[in-house]
Amino acid sequence: MGRQARVLQRRRSRRRTRRVHRRARPKLRGVLPRDRRPVARAISRSHGWVSASAAYDRPSTRTLVSAYLFGNTPADVELRREAAAPEIPSASEKVKEIIHALLEGLEGDGDYVTNLKALLRARYTEGQHLGIVVSAVAAYERMVGDLVRKEVQAKAQAESEYAGTVGEKTEVTGKVARLQPVENTFGYTTTTSMLVIIEAGTTVAKMFTAAAWAFGIERGDEITVAGTVKAHEEYNGVKQTALARPKLVSRTASSVGLVAV
Repeated sequence: MGRQARVLQRRRSRRRTRRVHRRARPKLRGVLPRDRRPVARAISRSHGWVSASAAYDRPSTRTLVSAYLFGNTPADVELRREAAAPEIPSASEKVKEIIHALLEGLEGDGDYVTNLKALLRARYTEGQHLGIVVSAVAAYERMVGDLVRKEVQAKAQAESEYAGTVGEKTEVTGKVARLQPVENTFGYTTTTSMLVIIEAGTTVAKMFTAAAWAFGIERGDEITVAGTVKAHEEYNGVKQTALARPKLVSRTASSVGLVAV
């Protein structure tokens, strides 16, 4: 048998295999949508989102979507009929919102964003694009999370207030939000001071001190500190009060027992 004959034989064999697979595929016309995006949303809702890189002891969302669309095992049929199918109607409506939100709000000019937006604009998607289409659900949730965090940060910026008057003494009572050792070198001498940040409601107080008390407190402790207002500053839009020569007035240890970092 010549080379050309062998090639033709392999092609005929592949065609027969595809025909067998098409006949074996269950006919669920009312449940099996050609559009992958509602299925991705439905699977995420019913089974939770699992990325391919994090799929160790359970299947990834992409794998489940592929099983829903193309699988022939009893487990795949069960997935279509009882697990994800009830979510499809609501998912189809939610997908419209997700597509609009991502096309309008997803930022970036990299390959992922460009390809994802192109697929979101398409009416239908091909099998080789299943992974990136499925990731649209996670991209939407990340974008919404970022928007929520920005709103919280904007609210904190708007509500933040300074404490005291620059040059005068004041007291601040709040929880220790951050502790960070800072080394300072003067000539051949190195000293270590502690950056202490206290959150007191809408006030944030910041101080550097080498006093022993700063090395004995922990994050989460509620403390009262007295010091001179050195400056009124801003960090990421949040107002901060810088204190000079701070002294510890009182301390209530945190029950959580967080370790200073």
